[in-house]
Parts: sequence; structure tokens; C-alpha cells
Amino acid sequence: MVSGRLPRPTKLKIMSGETHKDRINLNEPEAPPGRPPMPDHFDEVGKKTWETLCNALEVLGIMSTVDVLSLSIYCDCVSGYRHAMDKQEEFGQVLIQNGIPKRNPYMTEVHMHRAEILKLNAQFGLTPVSRSSIVVPGSQKAFDALDELLN
Repeated sequence: MVSGRLPRPTKLKIMSGETHKDRINLNEPEAPPGRPPMPDHFDEVGKKTWETLCNALEVLGIMSTVDVLSLSIYCDCVSGYRHAMDKQEEFGQVLIQNGIPKRNPYMTEVHMHRAEILKLNAQFGLTPVSRSSIVVPGSQKAFDALDELLN
């Protein structure tokens, strides 16, 4: 297994303002743009997550039809997280068995899904840190209005 940072796609490097030409892969294959069809196995949480995620990726300009499996895994994780949270809320974080307090097994599921969701968020550019380096062409920063008032 290779350690260190995962390489970022060339499109994200360019959107982040990468200026070193040697860091740009000019031969990187271009993923076909577009929204893939929603898999039919989702529950209501998965369907809502699919729509929300696809809309966000379209706004960022990085939606591709070949990302269907990664998108599906993300939606399944969010659905599993929501289910585990509901069960944890129903039974509590600590269960008493034979007078001995034990951690609710759903808490393990909550933490597992949460970790996977956060990893996938970073992969899709959906965390504040990963998003901070992306520049979407044509967007305007909120601080421009403040700059106008101060100048």
C-alpha cells in the first residue's frame, strides 16, 4: 500500500490554480461529463443523498457518469449512518446487560459510516478544506461586496 497523499485529478489541480506545468498531467483521461442514472436499490435517505450529492458535484463542475459506484457507496454509507443513528437514539449509547454497562453496537456502525462519509467527502471536494483550494470559473467571492464598501 502506498502511503502519503492521494493524487488529485488534473481538473481539480487546474481549478485550484496550479501553476507548475510539471504537476499537470496532460495525458489524464477525461471522464465523460453528466449525471449517471440513480441505482434502484436506495431507500429514501439514499435517494435524497443521491440528488443532493449530484447537484453539488454538478455545481462544482466535476460530475461524471463513471462515478456511479463511488456515488452509490457514498449514498449507501449515508443511509447506513442514518439508520445506525436512529437505532442509537432508540436504545441509547450504553446498554445494560446482566447489570453490566456495554457500548451499544450501533455506535460502532455510526463511527464506521461517519469515517467513510468524511473520506468520500474529501474525495469529491465536499469538505471545507478540500473545497477551499477549488476555484470555480465565473464564481465571485463573498468578500468582493465587503471590499467595495471599504474602498
